[in-house]
Amino acid sequence: MLGLFLILIIALFAFRSSLLSYTVNRVVEKVEGRYPVDFNIGNAAFNGLTSVVLSDITLVPHGQPQLFKTDSVHATVSFRSLIKGRIVLRELNVANGYLTAVKNGDQNNFSFLIRKDGTQPVDTTAKGGRNYGELLNRVLETAFDNVPDQVHFNNLNVSYTSPGRVIDIKMPFLTIEEGKI
Repeated sequence: MLGLFLILIIALFAFRSSLLSYTVNRVVEKVEGRYPVDFNIGNAAFNGLTSVVLSDITLVPHGQPQLFKTDSVHATVSFRSLIKGRIVLRELNVANGYLTAVKNGDQNNFSFLIRKDGTQPVDTTAKGGRNYGELLNRVLETAFDNVPDQVHFNNLNVSYTSPGRVIDIKMPFLTIEEGKI
């Protein structure tokens, strides 16, 4: 039994680059199948036993400006999750990330990410308006429910541009540890 387990581990290690390439292609296909976007990962390689480095990542909605770009993502995976076949990220390091939201009239490059459950958030403070607090809460839940407990951003740039407003935030670093920003 131990011999079979050892052979399995050696085979996994020997073919891990092919397995990584296959996994990256499946993730790209899944994202592009679920959302109207072009999702590209320039390169993916192992860095150590349980770490992966992905570089030149872009997310571009069809017919819209680029929403996200990053130079590199360094992900550390739980070794136990590798053995179980379900990848669980322990830590994520993102370098030179650019999140660029653009809205021009009814057109924007981000609305496909917001969950549509059939109900529009109702504003409790003004008649006929939107509840931006509820909308922001949905966006934050969507973002942070899919992030590991340890995330480090280096040089994170977030911008929002609309005809009447430009917001540009540059953060030299942003750290999330054990769910705390």
